Order: sequence, then C-alpha cells, then structure tokens
Amino acid sequence: MPKKGKKAAKKSQAKAALTELRLQQEASAREEQRLYEEAIKAREDHLTASEAALQKREDGVGAREAELSQKFEALDAEVVLRARSGVAAAEAREAATQKLGAVREERAMQRPVWKSTSISGAQRRRGPDD
Repeated sequence: MPKKGKKAAKKSQAKAALTELRLQQEASAREEQRLYEEAIKAREDHLTASEAALQKREDGVGAREAELSQKFEALDAEVVLRARSGVAAAEAREAATQKLGAVREERAMQRPVWKSTSISGAQRRRGPDD
C-alpha cells in the first residue's frame, strides 16, 4: 500500500501545482487586464487634456479674430473717411482753380487792348538811349 500513497501524494502535489499555476495565470491575467485598463485610462486622460488645450486655443483664436475684425472695420471706416475727405479736397481745389480761371478771364476781358506798334519787345526793353 505504501506505493499507492506515493502516487496519491504525487497526484495531490500535481493537483496543487496545477492549482497554483492556474492561480498564478489568473493573477497574471488580472494584472495584465489592470495594466491595460490603466493604459486606456491614461490615453483617455491625455486625449481629454489635448481636447481641452485645443478648445482653449480655438477660443483664443476666436477672440483674436473678433478683435482683428473690429480693427479692420475701424481701418476700413478710416480709409473711407480719408478717401471721402481726399475727394472733397480735390473737388474744392478744382472748384478754386475754375473760379481763379474765371476771375483771370474776367480781368483779361476788362483790360484795355493796346494797339500794336512796329517796335518789338526787345527794342522796348532797351530804351531810347541804347
């Protein structure tokens, strides 16, 4: 009978070894699953942080776009105002030039007409003693 006891002891040792192996495998699988879930959680956290940073940048860009849009509208208004004042100034200069031309023309019409003589302009300048 002693031989049967050794076989039974070997079987129980084998069963114990198999049970321990299964427990180790289960523990290893649980650890692997835990690490996998932690990695997924870390990626989700990183993705959430990236999305928050992107949203913050987009908000900043939107604010800058609005600011620049307002500045461009103000510049457009200033350019239009300057263009209008430039056009008005050009029109005023043209009107003044026309008025001056009309005044000169009127003065020219009022001057007495000199009778032309046979003496040239160069002779008039020299004088009688030259």
